[in-house]
This record gives sequence, C-alpha cells and structure tokens, in this order.
Amino acid sequence: MIVLGLTGGMGAGKTSVARLMRRQGWPVFDADADVHRLQSRGGRAVAAIAQRWPGAVRNNAVDRVALRAAVIGHPEEIAALEAIIHRWCVKIVAFS
Repeated sequence: MIVLGLTGGMGAGKTSVARLMRRQGWPVFDADADVHRLQSRGGRAVAAIAQRWPGAVRNNAVDRVALRAAVIGHPEEIAALEAIIHRWCVKIVAFS
C-alpha cells in the first residue's frame, strides 16, 4: 500500500485535495477531524486534558479557546498537550 501525506499551511488546499481523493475512492485519514472528536463531548482525550488544565473543559468537552490560552507561549504545556493527543491519534491510526 502506498501512503501519501498532505501537508501545507492554512489555505494551501489540503482539504480540496483530500476531497478529490475521497471522490476517487481513496481512503483519507483526517487528523484534524480525529483531534476534534477526541476533544468533543465525551471524547477520549477530555479526561486527561481536564486533569492537566481544569479550566479548559466545560460540559465534558474541551473549550478550544481556553485550552489555546493555557498552552500558547508555554512550550512545556504544548508538549504535554501533544503527548495526550498524539497517544490517541496513534491508536486511532493503528486500528483504522
């Protein structure tokens, strides 16, 4: 199996290319969508995020604005968040 990665900055066309690939029947893994699911109400990452940043979770879902405020400018906090999220993303990819 060939695995391709779409990368690029905002507005680079990643979503458009992924849409075209899906139309052609190619499987597409959308990491952004999975991270949103992990952080949504009842998502698998919510408890760990709430433990580290209690003010960033409301109604059992991550408040992304509050989380961003808690981690931006703090490399150690960004690393902690990445450790939480990446652990779950690896599991999602491995079992997809």
